[in-house]
Amino acid sequence: GDDAWEKVFPTADARIVADEILESERPEVEELLINLLTVEISEDRRDAAKLIGLRRDINGAHGLRIAAQDRDGSVRVQAVKALGELRDQDSVGTCIAAMRDRSAQVRHCGVVAAGSIGQIEAAGPVVACLQDKQETIQVAAAATLHNLQSPETLQALLGCLLRASPLVIRGAVVSL
Repeated sequence: GDDAWEKVFPTADARIVADEILESERPEVEELLINLLTVEISEDRRDAAKLIGLRRDINGAHGLRIAAQDRDGSVRVQAVKALGELRDQDSVGTCIAAMRDRSAQVRHCGVVAAGSIGQIEAAGPVVACLQDKQETIQVAAAATLHNLQSPETLQALLGCLLRASPLVIRGAVVSL
């Protein structure tokens, strides 16, 4: 390729240059990032998911939903984060599934992404995360309920005020 392409992707064995990708408006970059979600090297899949989210490439949402089921937890984390950044309404189911992941980081990202997307159908699963064994997920769930307000979420937040840890209570207060 040309000089601009080589600046973004310097050589076959060099790492991707994130700043150049974020600034590039070439459609080939978006397509390449989507394709990178399927390569063997997990670091490349992880970086591609992160960059799709940072670029707000909505065309990458389908690939991110698949990457959210990757065998590597760091790829799942970045894919779910990116779906939240895209605010893709079709991805709420993926965020709900992420809330049941074995990885606490993925569950946390699922809660936050569901709040960013803002579909009320995620309210029940987010309320369930108030009972997660990890306090950071409980806090994220309490704070996320601000974006998913309903009678059910209000009742759950009031319940947090009565029986939760100080950090969870703080998240609930912020949501109210």
